[in-house]
Amino acid sequence: MTAEQLQSYLMQRTVADSPDAWPGWLIALTLAWLGLCALLTLHALLHRRLCPPPAQRRDAERLYLYPRVLRLWHLLNALLFLFLLFSGLLLHAAPLPLAATRWLVRWHPYAGYLLLGLWCGFILLNALGANGVHYRIRWRGIAARCRCQAYFYLFGIFRAAPHPFHASPTQKFNPLQQLGYCAVMYLMVPALLLSGLGLAHPLFLPEGTAYWVLQGHLLLSFFILMFISVHIYLCTLGDTPGEIFMAMVDGYHRHHATENE
Repeated sequence: MTAEQLQSYLMQRTVADSPDAWPGWLIALTLAWLGLCALLTLHALLHRRLCPPPAQRRDAERLYLYPRVLRLWHLLNALLFLFLLFSGLLLHAAPLPLAATRWLVRWHPYAGYLLLGLWCGFILLNALGANGVHYRIRWRGIAARCRCQAYFYLFGIFRAAPHPFHASPTQKFNPLQQLGYCAVMYLMVPALLLSGLGLAHPLFLPEGTAYWVLQGHLLLSFFILMFISVHIYLCTLGDTPGEIFMAMVDGYHRHHATENE
């Protein structure tokens, strides 16, 4: 689809009195994302207000969990995801000037091809390297472990309770993180990439399916946006707001044990 064709398509679907200018499900997902952001903001405010001062802590224990290649992959992955999300949403939220539409239509697929390459690297890295151990779910007792972690996020964190699960060389994720990352990286991202490839090469799609592939692509993009929002917020819940982000700079996970641990 050329920039001119896409702009014409969007103009037809964004007329004020058009009943499907913004599909109902797209409006619902936008409201759901805004509601999620509001809940995360409320959680942050309650955490700041209710959490007591931390008990006396020992010096931070440092554990090297993020090799340089993994940190580089994470940075490139994050940049591509942000560009793809914002460029895609800009293209479909409202008609843009033709020059801007042409630029986004040109570079959006290229960014998608780069993301596909990074995803293939992720699969190979997990299949052949040590990083894959963190994505192998132990299903026995998973429900109980998830309830324990959810209780910590919903209640324990406001009382400065100790984390129920600590990162280790054999498992750097807590149970909810592990399930979330596996769902995103092994289900949502490949589906997003496949739908994007279909839209980039619509002649290979069965006749009459391009519209539904586009809707699925948008739907998956919103789910990824919600995941990224939660992911960024949870990364601020270290002993300091920037501590977990620092791990992506130097590779070291830091844990401050208290006298009660």
